[in-house]
Amino acid sequence: HFVGRYHITSTSIDLELGDLTVVAETTSAVRHLQWVEGMEYIYIATEEEVFRIPLEQCSTFNDCDSCAGDSNPLCGWCTVESKCSRSSECTNSSQPMRWVQETAECIASVVDPATFVLDNPQNITVTVTPGLPPPLDGESYECYFATDSGESFFTDAVEIV
Repeated sequence: HFVGRYHITSTSIDLELGDLTVVAETTSAVRHLQWVEGMEYIYIATEEEVFRIPLEQCSTFNDCDSCAGDSNPLCGWCTVESKCSRSSECTNSSQPMRWVQETAECIASVVDPATFVLDNPQNITVTVTPGLPPPLDGESYECYFATDSGESFFTDAVEIV
């Protein structure tokens, strides 16, 4: 069993892939570490076997701030799918605000008032910054609210300003 931490950079282009921590079930020492630019994996050879490790570990991040704040340029936050992924794994990632790599681009929302009674009609303001990705053809936004008991409800009285 070994744990290795490697800092990976490229000498031919301006690219830093950051730190990669490798944990493998073996007692052998690493004899060779190989990465070919443009490849999605790094290969690590011991005396007993060869390991193929993905260069990115995007799925380990559960929120936009940690994903977009990571130094790995292969990972970004897929805003519409709420997941950290490669651009190629995010639907319509080339469209504005769909796949972000800067924490300033992470979508945050504030509900005012923060708590309210369901049986008491009132105006509720949801402020979203920096904004939502523009809907594509056939897409729209809806508001769903969840109660403390886990029930959710939908409101069709939505005005987007």
